[in-house]
Amino acid sequence: MLYRAIPSLKDYILVDAEAIHTEHFSLNKEKLWQMKEYNKINAEIFLAALNVKLPLEEIYEDCKL
Repeated sequence: MLYRAIPSLKDYILVDAEAIHTEHFSLNKEKLWQMKEYNKINAEIFLAALNVKLPLEEIYEDCKL
């Protein structure tokens, strides 16, 4: 995927609009992409490049699932 070739890209998140399901891709120290899945509303995604926790509750706050 071309966006993975962007040198400054460290994380990206895919969000399912019909169910509580996100996929977080992050670039590790070996420069390999790793993926973590989240399926629980009380989960938090940690974006190490920004030192930020992103709660799924906030992602899905205005969604009616």
